[in-house]
Amino acid sequence: MHVDAKLMKELGAVSDAVAPTEVLLVCDAGIVRAGYADRVHEILDAAGIPVTRFDDFSENPDGHMCAAGA
Repeated sequence: MHVDAKLMKELGAVSDAVAPTEVLLVCDAGIVRAGYADRVHEILDAAGIPVTRFDDFSENPDGHMCAAGA
């Protein structure tokens, strides 16, 4: 699921509807610096959804960066 600023406000309700058992939160350094990754993580934690975060790559990841997240 792609989460933008508008959807972030509704993430709790969306997660209830989708009912994930866990989430892989993938975000680049800019999203982390802006605080969005922490906010999404907090929302999912509050909903009782386990979150694994992967942010060890840059914009436009190459194959090696994607493999590191696998």
